[in-house]
Amino acid sequence: MEATVVYRFHIALRDVSPKVWRRVELTAGSSLADLQRVIQLSLGWSDEYQHRFCIRNHYLGASRPGGLLFFGDPETMMLSQFAFRLHERFTYEYNFFDAWLLDIRFESEHALDPKRQYPRCVAGARRAPLEDSGGAEIFMDRQITETPAARKRRHAECKLRDIAKLLEDPALDDIAFSARSRVILGRRLKPDFDRRAVNDVLDAAFRTPRRQPQELGYGDSHPSDH
Repeated sequence: MEATVVYRFHIALRDVSPKVWRRVELTAGSSLADLQRVIQLSLGWSDEYQHRFCIRNHYLGASRPGGLLFFGDPETMMLSQFAFRLHERFTYEYNFFDAWLLDIRFESEHALDPKRQYPRCVAGARRAPLEDSGGAEIFMDRQITETPAARKRRHAECKLRDIAKLLEDPALDDIAFSARSRVILGRRLKPDFDRRAVNDVLDAAFRTPRRQPQELGYGDSHPSDH
């Protein structure tokens, strides 16, 4: 039964605007530790710091030397055991120095699609802050609002600067310059959130259990324009 049922969760960073969020799906037989790994991977974090869930006023997490101690093992806590109610909410706290707090909502359960790979990310928006950037308040203080038009203009200016550098290279002949400039002009503005990239990382991580999360890149490092 657990292997044929899929749970859908909505995950959002609290106190960050515009909202950074992910919608993910895992099988009901996945563990709480699996959900934690999905959160980390979907946000591009490294799982370097300790975390804890708060579910129905109970704190659950993985104990670490020198850190908080928890009863129970998240690796053996199956999501199906919690019998989540529709739209039930709980929280996930990560990096107790920066105190990132995420709100998680159980959105639905449905039959597993055998053509799909689980766990998977089905939607989301915006790049997550760096996990050691100081927390939500400091992150928001450092945010610089950039309009979509300004972001496109900066992207075009970057292309022009790169072509100007080509013009200064005496080693390039006309054919080489033409080829390289076409590549530069063909560059697209990368999205702030790339669902396909997230799912590639999830596929790689869950095909090989215990693999360390990889850092996700969503183009340039400027704030979201959405």
